Amino acid sequence: MPGEGVSSSSKTFNDENTIRDIIYSQIPQEEINKAKEVINSQGYSDLELKTRKTRLVIEFKRIPESGSEESAIKDAISQMRTHHYGETTEDIKLIRAAMIICTATRSLTAYRVME
Repeated sequence: MPGEGVSSSSKTFNDENTIRDIIYSQIPQEEINKAKEVINSQGYSDLELKTRKTRLVIEFKRIPESGSEESAIKDAISQMRTHHYGETTEDIKLIRAAMIICTATRSLTAYRVME
């Protein structure tokens, strides 16, 4: 509906946790296990979604007005790789993705799936 969403005066896009929480709240519970700040021995992943066959790990990075999307994506992918986010002994497909939040445009501006 027109007029719905985040207002231009909102501080939402200044905080990646709020964006994560909004996304989390919109994912249905049926057949999807969802978790925020999933701990492993080397850190916390921002958001994990799991079905019987797939685990999706999302790492959010926020960039300021003058920030670099590419740099933020590389940082998120490096963090997921070095901290082994989503890696388990379960025999399911693992997908890891970086999502970039831009404070200036108040939007998710980029994403990349880790290879």
